[in-house]
Amino acid sequence: MARGLPKLVKYVLEEDRNLPEAEQTVWFIKPKTLHESNETTKHYLKSVKRSGEDIKDLDVEQADIADIASFKISVKRIENYAFPDFYYDEHEAIKKQANEVEAVDGNTYFYVPVIESDALLTDVCKSLDPRSLKEIADAANDYSKLKEGLKK
Repeated sequence: MARGLPKLVKYVLEEDRNLPEAEQTVWFIKPKTLHESNETTKHYLKSVKRSGEDIKDLDVEQADIADIASFKISVKRIENYAFPDFYYDEHEAIKKQANEVEAVDGNTYFYVPVIESDALLTDVCKSLDPRSLKEIADAANDYSKLKEGLKK
């Protein structure tokens, strides 16, 4: 039976699922509708430079814009996110909001409790590794994949 999509799903990346709760990042993901998927495709098509029928090059700036737009269509809130250390060097105020956690790997990380602002969501997207960004995009585009990572 076909149904409409839920508003938001709490999702934990595959890599985080076996970690203690204090080290898990929770992504509040809105599954994409068909229209939103088409909008994402439109953003990515702008990043392709063509000459006639041939693809010539990738406009990296436009590709970055497309990644951020796609991310922000789906990710509406993040709980317990640890930015890379270099980010905190330039954003002391954000680090002051973060909770210091000694992780199972022996390192200390600073987890920001809640991220909802447009600017911080953009910063998160820019700080993600490609695999994590892909997993989030795949989950937003495939509800069955999204359900696999449901935060329990």
